[in-house]
Amino acid sequence: DSSMLIGVSSYEFYIELKKGSAQQPDIPTNSLLAGRKLWMVEPNPTYQAALRNMLPDLDVTSHEITTYQNAISALKQGESAEFIILAVTAKAFTSETVAQELEDIIQYASIPVLVLLGSSDQDVMNHITDLGAARCLSKPIRPGILAQAINDILLSDSETGTGKYAEPAPSHPADWLSGTRILVADDNDINRKLMRNVLGNYAATVICTEDGAQAVEAVRDMPIDIALIDIHMPNLNGLEAVAQIRQIPEAKTLPLIAMTADAMGRNRAEIENSGFDTFLIKPIEEEDLLSVIAKFLFKEDGGPEGFKSSAQKAFLSRRQLPVYDRPQAMRITGNSPRIATTMLNQLVESLEDSMEEIARLVEEKDWKALWQNIHKLQGAAAICAVPALSASLNRLQVAVQNKNAEITAQELKETNSEMQRLIQYHAELD
Repeated sequence: DSSMLIGVSSYEFYIELKKGSAQQPDIPTNSLLAGRKLWMVEPNPTYQAALRNMLPDLDVTSHEITTYQNAISALKQGESAEFIILAVTAKAFTSETVAQELEDIIQYASIPVLVLLGSSDQDVMNHITDLGAARCLSKPIRPGILAQAINDILLSDSETGTGKYAEPAPSHPADWLSGTRILVADDNDINRKLMRNVLGNYAATVICTEDGAQAVEAVRDMPIDIALIDIHMPNLNGLEAVAQIRQIPEAKTLPLIAMTADAMGRNRAEIENSGFDTFLIKPIEEEDLLSVIAKFLFKEDGGPEGFKSSAQKAFLSRRQLPVYDRPQAMRITGNSPRIATTMLNQLVESLEDSMEEIARLVEEKDWKALWQNIHKLQGAAAICAVPALSASLNRLQVAVQNKNAEITAQELKETNSEMQRLIQYHAELD
């Protein structure tokens, strides 16, 4: 009851501990961070303050950005730094809008992006790195871990000679396409993201559509300065879309540029006899893209010569072509190792499934569906700088177009061989 006394006992004991060695410094002594300029994109004021307190110890200069939209706008306007720390909570990332904003920042940035995620969910972290982030770490994060991560990323870039500090100077100023509205119509998601990134680096406003019908509607609904239109798309192919666009009064003189991975004579003739002004062959290298834009928008001389080099490369011996052409990948992506790696990863991850479906259609001799599947895969391969596989797919596509079962079987075998070479090459990169 309440009158009972509660006894309290106390104990003493002694243990002997060895003195530990001096604590290692958290921040790497060979740090590449000193003097670096970085962006800190963190909407949460509390965590922003925590990061703000860490960064002076790392000897970096930071520019704080409090919304993802502000970061996107700054990138579109050509502003940049040497590194971006991009923070997000796990709950915010479940929002489709926030997820898209983060993807836009990663895609528009031509510099490394380190994402700090308020979660340790490995699937989510892997998804973020698949989008092109240099690394994704859980927050809260210790200063030493943050410093080491940035240091490792910058060191990796500088050692390989592919980072920002090894890139050539841009051929045009960062605001070269400011105020220019460019339509990109392509059913290939990777190519849309690539074009948006490359053109966004020069402050262009890029409007992307996934099929021909959407392209026509975009031209009807808004002012467009130049349009880049893929030939093979659903819901109106490129040729059909252009025929309709030319019927729009405001688009009579709109520069229309065809994009295609096909270097076949019949395809070339169709483009030249259509409403297109000129054409570009995938993989489209940055300088060729900028050259054709300069020619039609700014009346500058020059421009790509169309099919010449691509058609010749398509029919070189497969063994004369590299499995992966890294210099070409840099030209395609505007010297962005991060984007090039992301594109290659996405291609390799889907390659076996795509080839299994193609093999099934070969067995069924479904020539129409077979051609469409090969063309889709060829479009992805073309912009990923994998010349040997692209050449094999070109040959396979010709055999299917001619409905030649014997040669199709032979070319399928060769293409599967090139697929395995690429998969092995990719595995050795890791």
